[in-house]
Amino acid sequence: MAELREQTDVAYLEAGVRKERALLWADVALIAWQAHNATMTLQAAQEAVAESADPVKDKALCIAQAQVHFARGEALFMQLKQGGLEPGQPLPDVEANPKKNTALAAWCKETRGKVVSGFMAGIRLGRAVAQDWLCINGAAYLWNYHLPLFKSGQLEDLYEALEEAVATLLLCKTRDAPLFARLPMGLRAPWSSATRPGRRRPTRQSTWMTRRLSATAPVLGTHRRCARRPSATTTQPR
Repeated sequence: MAELREQTDVAYLEAGVRKERALLWADVALIAWQAHNATMTLQAAQEAVAESADPVKDKALCIAQAQVHFARGEALFMQLKQGGLEPGQPLPDVEANPKKNTALAAWCKETRGKVVSGFMAGIRLGRAVAQDWLCINGAAYLWNYHLPLFKSGQLEDLYEALEEAVATLLLCKTRDAPLFARLPMGLRAPWSSATRPGRRRPTRQSTWMTRRLSATAPVLGTHRRCARRPSATTTQPR
């Protein structure tokens, strides 16, 4: 019997098989992240999210992919943190060492953007399948992994994601009061005025916001992850 070759044989290209394979890769990615293996998480996540999922027909796959997007964002954050380049830390000084730091600074900016885009991709999938707990988890990740930016008020690169995240939370039936009370702080006047044409960004930071966050800015918990194939009797996270 001839050996089947993945990615080329027709049997492997059937939609059902591709989606089942994506679910298996999602399991691998989530297990790898539970072991804090960032490299394996990123490799498996790339395979898991490659398959397009229909929110109506492929709800289980959408839920799994949303969780994978979150795990991938966390893994990328770990890579940044290992180099002391996580959000809130200064970028490498290109002028001090152009040969070494030019590429490093570019990688840092790109990876920080991927962290945000990963959390937002999970939020969008959560909204597409009407799973409020996924939207709330994504918003909590956005807060937790950028807490230094909220404390310092340096949220320019995060502003659009914050707008979308807050708007999504407003559409959710489930409410997470601590999260909803804190996340919109990033949308206060200093940043909205900076984005309006013809208006100059204030030179003084919002002292109210900084003082309030310094005193009350805990890391927010996320809702538990469900199995990738929830049964009819499975209780979904709130």
